[in-house]
Amino acid sequence: MWSEKYREILRHDADGVEKVIRALRHLLSKATSGKAEIERELAFFRKNRQVGS
Repeated sequence: MWSEKYREILRHDADGVEKVIRALRHLLSKATSGKAEIERELAFFRKNRQVGS
């Protein structure tokens, strides 16, 4: 599942949040359905990217 992959990136990569944001933007650009959910997750990561830094 993609969420497990990105959870590991968030845990172990110093640039993990930015990588997840880029991946979500790419996913959003290719999506034909579920865009609202992707946009919600993207907004969450953008808003909270500095938490824990």
